Amino acid sequence: MRIALTLSFAVAAAAQSPERLPLHLLFVGETAHADRARELTEFLSGRFTKIAATTHEAFTADAAADADVVLLDWHQGGDMDRTRSPLGELDAWSKPLVLLGSAGLNTAIAWNVFGGVG
Repeated sequence: MRIALTLSFAVAAAAQSPERLPLHLLFVGETAHADRARELTEFLSGRFTKIAATTHEAFTADAAADADVVLLDWHQGGDMDRTRSPLGELDAWSKPLVLLGSAGLNTAIAWNVFGGVG
C-alpha cells in the first residue's frame, strides 16, 4: 500500500513539474488490452525518466532487472490461469509492485496470500 501511495504522490508531483522523476517503470500488461497499455505508458513517459512495457506472456525476470517499480495490469475473466502469476513465484519477487485492474485479487490467488477468494 505504501508503494502505491508513494507512486500516486510521485505522479501527482510529476504532473505539476516539467521535470521527469528519475525512476524506471516497467508496465506488464495483457496482450488483449494493448490499447490500455499504450495509453498508460504514453501518460507515464512524460512523467518518469524511463518506462518500458511488456506482456504477461513475454515477461521475464531479466525484463524487470533494471526497473525501479513494476506495474502489473491484470483483469478478471477470460481464459487466464490465475493460479500462476505472470511475474513468477512470490519467493523470487523483490521489486516494488503496483497492482492495476484486478491484479490485487489475481496476484493474491496466484501467490496464495491474504486477499484471494475463499
